[in-house]
Amino acid sequence: MNIVLLGTGAAYPDADRNAPAFVLQHENENYLIDCGGVLFIS
Repeated sequence: MNIVLLGTGAAYPDADRNAPAFVLQHENENYLIDCGGVLFIS
């Protein structure tokens, strides 16, 4: 099981930080957790 940090918690994404988001990788499956709305738009 792995947890991948995609963003570190900026209120709005900028060049250095993205909205908070995590991917939980388990048995060839990926689960997107606690993602900000901008991740769906990008």
